[in-house]
Amino acid sequence: MTKQTLAIKGGQPIRSIPWSSRNRSDESTRCALMAALDAVNWSNGDFARRFERRLSEFLGCRFALLTTNATTALKLYLLARDVGPGDEVIIPALTFPSIAMAVMECGATPIICDVEANTGCMSARTFEAVLSKKTRVVIPTHLYCTLCDMPPIVDLAKRNNIDVVEDCAHSPGARRNNYSAGTFGNAGIFSFNQKKPLSCGEGGCLVTNQTEVYETARYLRDFDSPPTKSSVRIQRMGKISEFQAAVLIGQLDSLPKHLRAIEERAENLREHLNYMTDITLVPRLPGTDLQTFYNICFMVNENINVAFFRKALSAELGIPVSSSYVPLNQNQSLNCTRDRQFINYAVESKVPCCTAERIYRYRAVRFPGYYLNIDPTAVDDIDSAITKVLPHAKQTQMSEEDAHAYR
Repeated sequence: MTKQTLAIKGGQPIRSIPWSSRNRSDESTRCALMAALDAVNWSNGDFARRFERRLSEFLGCRFALLTTNATTALKLYLLARDVGPGDEVIIPALTFPSIAMAVMECGATPIICDVEANTGCMSARTFEAVLSKKTRVVIPTHLYCTLCDMPPIVDLAKRNNIDVVEDCAHSPGARRNNYSAGTFGNAGIFSFNQKKPLSCGEGGCLVTNQTEVYETARYLRDFDSPPTKSSVRIQRMGKISEFQAAVLIGQLDSLPKHLRAIEERAENLREHLNYMTDITLVPRLPGTDLQTFYNICFMVNENINVAFFRKALSAELGIPVSSSYVPLNQNQSLNCTRDRQFINYAVESKVPCCTAERIYRYRAVRFPGYYLNIDPTAVDDIDSAITKVLPHAKQTQMSEEDAHAYR
């Protein structure tokens, strides 16, 4: 097969038509937003209560607590469980850095564990490798377009009296073995920022089945609520506006339809990629009832110049293409040496995170999953672009400079 000239070298790109804009507004969302605007109460009112109730029903849990973002949701859980100085919280090397910051802001120490090579997610094996008598909480992150294998993680945590808080920022609505992501452990946290499948611009949520955790977290969030017997402590602030809650109600109504549409196209893309020997979409775990695709993420073999591949694929499709998250042990946003509040804190790595580092440097390729939903030709274009770029990336030498570029 003759190699085509790549777009980055002056050739014709696979995708020459601009992508449609991602407009998630509809008439029901606009009506809900106007109703919130006309209401007397603009904060922590009927729309917030209604969304919390509907989200808990949707996920199959008892309580949902709206917050300003997922980081706040995690902090509220940790504070409600009195996690603080002297405690350790285990988090995966590949996750958003605010997870580590939430732990440090509570005075506890974030401990990084490595991830599995096929998913980029924490497993019971990597969790156990950094377990200690100081461990209070473990936070598995459901990453991009796959899920952590939760039952072994939950089993190991129960045997060691450790809380499990699922980071579901990428996976609202994902289900496995009839359980929603966020309901396997003690609690789950969700993000509703602009990029997420369920969005109101900015927002987050804590979900749990534990009454005391919910009541204490709600007390801490509301600031002006009266204390209960179990929650006499300094309050924080983390309430969401009625406008954001109104938008979320509309978004939740349409979420299942959008998730199914993206899932169908993503699984179609998986079938296309199965015919290629050097590239694999991160796996769909057995028993998965519904998989979310916040990002489409696949792993290339290490004979591929992944930095060149990302840059070339981006040029062919006209979309942003990147690597995984920067491993937390290398992430400069967690460098606390210039922050007086956290100068004595650090993200600790008790074992090398070699797998996470190799995924980041040499293997991961990802782009926003919503592109699959805004154009029915997306799968064919992506497949054609990968087919075009792959032969060039195989024969392009990988330098150390390449390994740090276009990530």
